[in-house]
Amino acid sequence: VLLRLATGPELALEQRRGARRVAAAFTVLVLGACVAFALWLLFRDLLYLCHGGYLAGVAVFAVLDSGDAGEIFGMGWIAAGGATAAWTFAALAVVSQFVFTLRFLELDRIAPRAALAVRGLAWLQVAMLAVLWLGRARVHEAYHLGQHVLLLFAAPAMLLLAMLARRRGVGHAGIYLLAWAPLLLLVAASSIDQLGLARLPWTQDLLAPIAVVESLLLAGALVHRALARHRLAIGDDASLARDPLTGALDGAALKHKLDAWHLRASFGRNRYGLLLFELAGHSAFVTAHGTAAGDALLQQALSRTRALLRADDSIARVEGARFAVISECRRPDCEHLLERIRAGLAEPFRVDGRDVVVDVCIGLAMSRRGENADGLFARAGTALHHDRERRELQALFTAAAQPPLVDA
Repeated sequence: VLLRLATGPELALEQRRGARRVAAAFTVLVLGACVAFALWLLFRDLLYLCHGGYLAGVAVFAVLDSGDAGEIFGMGWIAAGGATAAWTFAALAVVSQFVFTLRFLELDRIAPRAALAVRGLAWLQVAMLAVLWLGRARVHEAYHLGQHVLLLFAAPAMLLLAMLARRRGVGHAGIYLLAWAPLLLLVAASSIDQLGLARLPWTQDLLAPIAVVESLLLAGALVHRALARHRLAIGDDASLARDPLTGALDGAALKHKLDAWHLRASFGRNRYGLLLFELAGHSAFVTAHGTAAGDALLQQALSRTRALLRADDSIARVEGARFAVISECRRPDCEHLLERIRAGLAEPFRVDGRDVVVDVCIGLAMSRRGENADGLFARAGTALHHDRERRELQALFTAAAQPPLVDA
């Protein structure tokens, strides 16, 4: 038991200071939640809905935990729920944060097993919340203990996943680390304090202001993402020309999009790469097996390539068996995407009951300031030509190195 003596005015001043701090944090978090919900209504992306749910949950929990919820219009009935209501909103915030992390860091693409573990944590939190509502006051102590044990292990796990995502080139993973690292570490310290492992009373006073700073940083990243998606939507809507066979954009539409990026400039990061790739030997395959088989091969190649791309990447069929992909990222990330496409298309295709293996030639060109779409396509085409010549020479040397067959 800790005892402290204070005069009446000192105690009143301290309470007013805490109330003002919580009220300011509540206002900022609610405004951020409104912006996130507006973005969700505009783009129908679960990412924005999860962030809005997280901000709303943290805001309501903070004001309920402070004891001032009864003074806010419309929140009296929530405050009547006591600890059960406060922990419910905290649990909803934790679930939203898990799902937000899953989508923001693209864990399904870069680390499927980690994504499965994060989903498991989210469902575990939902199960604990169900137990809380069924048991109410009878399970408060056990729920309080289980919740802080979960947060103690989940907080550093989220940081490790963010570091992994940043190393693998996920956009905005660095901002995630910058925004979430202080808050997650503080949550872990608060859990240590609540579990009695160490005495850290200062954690409760810092949760609200750090949550506000984190929300502002992530709001900038989410607005940047929204603007980038809007820019892509403008490019798609401005030129509706589609390839009739595959349904992808055609070459002219892709060039229009690149020129639109050049004229409007890019919000934030303005580096993007153009990958040109073609299926070598496609003409010979069509001659041998017919046009329908060749079209089926192109459709399968496009479908397989789309599965390897990010949501913000664009793909188009330029001509014949040649495709183009634009990705807004740095050169190492584009080179990594190139190798993924090459490896993905190296797997056999199933066409008319037969396995078909195709060779893929790929050229990469990174954007340059002031360069139009034609110049970028020309450099990517040159890189594609060099890759084709290199692979032909490699195949020639490999064939020459094989020993000749001798008839018995």
